[in-house]
Amino acid sequence: MKDEKIVIVYKVCRIEGEKIKSMVMEETTSIKDTASITYVVDKWIEAPQWLRDNGYHITAFDSLPSAEKFITSLYSVVPSQYKIYECYALGYIGEESLPKYCFPYSVMQGKLKVSPAVHWPQGTVMVKKIKLVKEVLST
Repeated sequence: MKDEKIVIVYKVCRIEGEKIKSMVMEETTSIKDTASITYVVDKWIEAPQWLRDNGYHITAFDSLPSAEKFITSLYSVVPSQYKIYECYALGYIGEESLPKYCFPYSVMQGKLKVSPAVHWPQGTVMVKKIKLVKEVLST
C-alpha cells in the first residue's frame, strides 16, 4: 500500500462514553466480540488480523448521503449514539468487489457465516486502512 492513493470515505461509528467504536454490535450482548474496533481520530486503523486474512476489511460508505441513509435505516438507533466521520482511506474496495455479507453476531464470534439473502447497505465499501479525520454528523 506504499504508493496507494488516499481516498475520502465516511464511517458510521457508535459512541460509548469517550470511545469511538465500530458498528459491529452493541457491547451489551453476552457474546465475546472478536471484531469490534476502537477508533482514534487521526490514527490509521486496520480490521482485526483474522478478518483481513479472510478478505474482510473495515467497512465505510462511499458518500455522506449513503452513511446518513444507513443511520436512518437502523431500527434500534438511540440518536446520540452515532456519529459520521469523514475519513482518509487506503486499499479501497468498491461496492462491486465486496465479499459476501456476513451476519454480525457470527463475526463477533470469530466466524464468517455468509448470508445469501442479506446484502451490504447501499454505498458500502471496504478499506484496508482508515483514519478518522473529522466528525461531519452527530445524531
